[in-house]
Order: sequence, then C-alpha cells, then structure tokens
Amino acid sequence: MIKNISDFVSKQTLGRSIEGILVTPDKIVATDSYKLIEIKQASEIKKPTVFNLAKGFKTFETANDTGLIAKYGTVCSNGIQSDAFPDYAQVIPKDTDNPVFEIDLSPEHLEQIAKAFKGTSKYPRMTMKLYAKNKPVVFTNNKDIMALLMPMN
Repeated sequence: MIKNISDFVSKQTLGRSIEGILVTPDKIVATDSYKLIEIKQASEIKKPTVFNLAKGFKTFETANDTGLIAKYGTVCSNGIQSDAFPDYAQVIPKDTDNPVFEIDLSPEHLEQIAKAFKGTSKYPRMTMKLYAKNKPVVFTNNKDIMALLMPMN
C-alpha cells in the first residue's frame, strides 16, 4: 500500500501534471518541486500515466489502466499522458556519481526532529550539518534550536 503520497503532490496550481502522480509499470513518482518520492512497485498499468488526485486522497493499493485502486475500489481515474509529468530523472544523481558519504537514519527519529522544529521555533527552517560518516547529524536553525541524530550503524 502506498501511504501519504499526497504529501508529495503540489497543492498549488502550478500546472496539471505536477498536481498528480506518475504511475509506470514498475514505479510511482510524486513531486511538488521541493520534494520528490519514487517508489519502486509493480502495477498493472501498461503505459506511464499521470493521475490527478481526488481531494482527501491519501493511500492506494495499486494502479491499472482505469485508475488508482484502493482497497474498496477505484479512487482516481482520468489519467493523462506521461510526457506531461516533469522529467524528474534530471535531478536524481546518477549511479556513476559517488556520494561523499552515506548515513543511515531512522525515519521515526527524523520525523520527531522535524516536528520539534516545526512546533517549537518561530524560525521555520532548519539546516542539516554532516561532519563525517560516523558522527551525528546536526540539525539547527542557527537561532534557538539544535538537535542531533545518531547514525544507525
């Protein structure tokens, strides 16, 4: 099941394609141009299609050529051609690009830190500082809040 995909879909009217999600035979992609998610998951869809999300739409099980399928039936239909979706592959680092280093983090811990920044500080942004592979990740707004997140080794 794909959960909370709507968190990655633009809420603004920037263009019809960016308001929807791209479904291909082997993945699902959504972006609001600030964040992007690509989920590798097989679907029954034959050709890449962009679906506009219905209001309140949060989850679905799979997709086929008639629409996005939830547990209790079709929840979204009327797909449009996939070339209307932004070419998101341009911003994804290539397999040949080598990261400086990798750090495994707990999604739950990361969410807790983000919520603390959102709910505690009057400064709405946070900076992530990476010092070395086995050192904690430092989050700060350079004003009134700082948090550390230890790597999961």
